[in-house]
Amino acid sequence: VHTDFYPSEMSWEIKNAAGQIVASGGDYEAGTEDQYGGGGPDSETVKIHNFNLPGAEDECHTVILRDSFGDGWSAGFSTPHGIEIFSNGELVYEKWVLNFGTVSSNAKAFTTSGVLDVETPLVQNFAMFPNPTKGIVNFSTIEPVDVTIVDVTGKVVFTALNVNDGENINLTALQKGLYIAQVKGQTIQKTEKIILD
Repeated sequence: VHTDFYPSEMSWEIKNAAGQIVASGGDYEAGTEDQYGGGGPDSETVKIHNFNLPGAEDECHTVILRDSFGDGWSAGFSTPHGIEIFSNGELVYEKWVLNFGTVSSNAKAFTTSGVLDVETPLVQNFAMFPNPTKGIVNFSTIEPVDVTIVDVTGKVVFTALNVNDGENINLTALQKGLYIAQVKGQTIQKTEKIILD
């Protein structure tokens, strides 16, 4: 969850196909920078929540974002505001928001893929993990890839050529924040967000 300047107004829920809440978070800690609870340690940062979703394979889930003040997640400009959901290091849903009022409900936002048999390995052609990261990004790939890291202004800040399966890149020299990874291989071409925290 990417918080705005007033984190104590923010909350979120994930509901299954039956409308039951299966995960939730917020309100976050209020700050003391103004009379409305702005600022503080939960302001304009990334809050990470880990959870397992119960349910059947291919079950649709609804993501609901709430703001008790009624101006959405729109305050502050040093970070984007919204939610990203990852499954095994793969981005399965993202929603970047500004002023949505009190509630933003996103039906059929993502589906669960079910649980695989222990003897059936999940084979992906490409994955980068962990994300968010402290700076070391690992790669699982079926072929060598070239990786270009771009900041939010579009400036190239890091390049790595011929990254193979099991290798990693070190981004610890970069400032904390949001970056875009452009990945290219012979058959792989991906663009993914990377959060350095």
